Amino acid sequence: MTLGKEEERGNVAETMEEERDKAESELLKHHRRLTLSYEKMVRPRMFHEGEMVLKAIEAVMRKQHVSKWAPNWEGSYII
Repeated sequence: MTLGKEEERGNVAETMEEERDKAESELLKHHRRLTLSYEKMVRPRMFHEGEMVLKAIEAVMRKQHVSKWAPNWEGSYII
């Protein structure tokens, strides 16, 4: 009788492992879809020597709270 319970525990453990693997693969698929959808919206930008550019201030890039009237950009810099 104890052999049956051990087999049942083994089957449950295998089932749990299969479910874990399935969940992991679904998570990877989800991450790939998110990455692809994000990359569709990103516009590649090429800068050339001599162009003037603005640089986002560090607090904005780190999404920290900045007062309403604080500048979002610093510069202008010449490349």
